Amino acid sequence: MTGLGVMESDTYSESVRIGDDRAPAAVIVSPIPLIGFELLRSLRMKVNPVTQQLEKIPEGEGLPPFLLL
Repeated sequence: MTGLGVMESDTYSESVRIGDDRAPAAVIVSPIPLIGFELLRSLRMKVNPVTQQLEKIPEGEGLPPFLLL
């Protein structure tokens, strides 16, 4: 399901690496690169809303809640 409605696409299960960390992820063919919320949580990463860069979440700090803007 997308903001424009339902779409059909091939889906693959892969091990994704960002930096030195790896996590399993569902990979979907898309015209633009997307990183899913579940993958970010698995890698303990978040997007900094100011710099729009990925950042590691320090151990002991809670994971960000699911948020739709």
